Amino acid sequence: MRKSLAITALAVLAAFVVPASATATPSTPRAATARADVFRGDVNGDRIADQVTLGADQVSPTCSIKVAYGRAGGGFGTPVESKYQSVQTHAPYCPDMGVVVDLGGDGKPEIVATGFSWDSAARAFQVLRRNSQNQIRSVATYPGVAYPSTLRKVDFTGDGREDLWVSTDQSLELRSFTNAADGGITAGNISACTRAPIPKHSFADFNGDGGQDMLLSLSCTYTTAELQFGAGKPKVTFARDDTGRSQYEVFATYQNGDEYPDVALVTTTETGTTLRHFINDGAGNFTAQ
Repeated sequence: MRKSLAITALAVLAAFVVPASATATPSTPRAATARADVFRGDVNGDRIADQVTLGADQVSPTCSIKVAYGRAGGGFGTPVESKYQSVQTHAPYCPDMGVVVDLGGDGKPEIVATGFSWDSAARAFQVLRRNSQNQIRSVATYPGVAYPSTLRKVDFTGDGREDLWVSTDQSLELRSFTNAADGGITAGNISACTRAPIPKHSFADFNGDGGQDMLLSLSCTYTTAELQFGAGKPKVTFARDDTGRSQYEVFATYQNGDEYPDVALVTTTETGTTLRHFINDGAGNFTAQ
């Protein structure tokens, strides 16, 4: 694990220098963002990845979904198609991105889906579940983020259940959502402002609680380099420029030879590029070196 995160000052400066002119570059247009309407996960709980394809029908509240179940020897079987009713009240009705998660950790996986053009945060997550006839049915909805650019999963809290995170450049948001023990989806600890559809980020357990924390280089109405903890600890800000002229890159590294992930910060301004390190005490407290 240490080798995968270890970096040197030379490598950071050589590979990740960002020109000062980058502050004038607009965020990626929403229309150019790739949609994750085909994804993989264990839908039937046999510990073999299946392939899920969300239907492309955007003019009817009846949506389709196809699941090609993975075979023990490799490959996928013939896709099984299901129809279900969308939770949206107007077009586009059908979701176009999703992940497979085991909500509540009961061994019965669900598909959590959302839509790139869904404008209601109140019903942003539609939960789908397989029944005994291999048909996928809609079972619940939960609040999330309107106009999501991306939907992904990671265990933020260290409880063994995969949580969710969503980002959108439409409302300049990045938010996490907790996979609750009762099988619901609740608001998580991570909340940030981002102009990018998918901000620059990496994950590591910086405070030793078993959950993943999110190291972020963000550009919003300001620029910032910060660490947001997956489970409750207040965020750490390594640098911030309210003018937005400075550009930051942050990387998880092992700087002082212990087993705790540290942080390397590359700052690029009109006058040049600098590198600083922040040493972690193991509990998510940092000292500038």
